[in-house]
Amino acid sequence: MPLGVDMNGPESLTGLPGMNDEELWSAHLQQKREMDQFLEGRLARQFARHGESPEALRSVRGVLDPDALIIGFARRFATYKRAALLFSDEERLARILSSAERPVQIVIAGKAHPADRPGQQVIQHIFALSRSQRLRGRVFIVEDYDMRI
Repeated sequence: MPLGVDMNGPESLTGLPGMNDEELWSAHLQQKREMDQFLEGRLARQFARHGESPEALRSVRGVLDPDALIIGFARRFATYKRAALLFSDEERLARILSSAERPVQIVIAGKAHPADRPGQQVIQHIFALSRSQRLRGRVFIVEDYDMRI
């Protein structure tokens, strides 16, 4: 049974126990490639909408490192969900994300309720960090998130 982006619910995993390690890893890599293509398109549109430089627009090509552990956070931003927790020790996070031996990238998608000022401030803080020299290319903020992400 092929694993793919259209998997919904436990019934889509019925063929999983019969998969060998190579098939499972192949499915994992395929999903990572699909996520990379999706992010490339979404980030290119987002960067263009914000008037980013041509260099920044080119930087979204092949945005995900195929060897990296990808940490995803996609949900409504509210302070109680603690989205900023990963960013509480910036020095340590920069060391983890820049490891050549064990690369890590973070993809964050979401929005705050229009009346939730603290939630909006969390997003602004994470966005600013994602644009910093130390975290650029390792942390990505995706606007207009949906279930596909």
